[in-house]
Amino acid sequence: MFNFERFETYIHHGYKTPNQHTEMNEDGIVIANTIYGVIDGATSRNGSKINGMTMGAYITGYIHHGLTNLSLNPQYKDTDVGLLLAGANHAFGEHMKKEHPEVVADGFSFGPTASACFIRIHNDNTYSFAAVGDCSLVELGTEGHWFICPETNKPDEIENNRLTHFADFCQEHNCSFDEAWENEEVQKLYHDAKMLQNNQWPYIDGNPDMANMVFSGRRPLNDIAGLVLMTDGLMLPGFDNIEGSFMAAKQMFNHGVSAYASGVNKLYNDDPNRDKFMRFKHQDDGAAILIQFLPMSNN
Repeated sequence: MFNFERFETYIHHGYKTPNQHTEMNEDGIVIANTIYGVIDGATSRNGSKINGMTMGAYITGYIHHGLTNLSLNPQYKDTDVGLLLAGANHAFGEHMKKEHPEVVADGFSFGPTASACFIRIHNDNTYSFAAVGDCSLVELGTEGHWFICPETNKPDEIENNRLTHFADFCQEHNCSFDEAWENEEVQKLYHDAKMLQNNQWPYIDGNPDMANMVFSGRRPLNDIAGLVLMTDGLMLPGFDNIEGSFMAAKQMFNHGVSAYASGVNKLYNDDPNRDKFMRFKHQDDGAAILIQFLPMSNN
């Protein structure tokens, strides 16, 4: 079994405006026996809530609870985390159909959705991994190699078209970003783009088809210096892609997660009017886990 030399976590509650937090922190961290992960619940633009919680916070809490329970079940003590995530997602879908059928009446994509990334350390000196949505896992090797999951970028043209329309609308109507959100045209485009993206890229939403789309597998722990798991809120502005994941992970590994996050926070705070970095809110929620392993000779 590999031992940890360094273990760091970080979680950040985002801001709607420079001086106003978003309603709830919808990111989460899971530490459950040998399972480690981050979850990023998606913000509902129409303000829908379940049991007093935003939909993003609700699904984050449910998946956190579900995976923690599965990690304690002896029947699944060595099950790959990708299978456990698929099970938790399926259970969430059944829960929504039973307890909140009106929320998913038009399909799972219309209800709570989340991105996530998990690993599980196994006794045979391997780790299993699973990722869906915008979250990333980065493996940093002792010999300079690296591995990233997901290994391909999400269909960014959907997001880029949405951002371009948002900026054009603000300029055409001489309004702020927050004022633009109140417009039905903007809301509809956001909604349609989100539905399209959810159909092209795997997300946790209760749809059992997610099990066939999740990025998952097992890798050896030999020659690994460390692992970094992060939500997209901790990537550098404008680098929400594979390159950005690797850049962020290296900075976290070299300087520490909190120090890196402080630098990201400063980038956003130095751009209060969103002139440099186009985005829908001042700063997204963020969460990360860094694991550095002891050298092989010390394990």
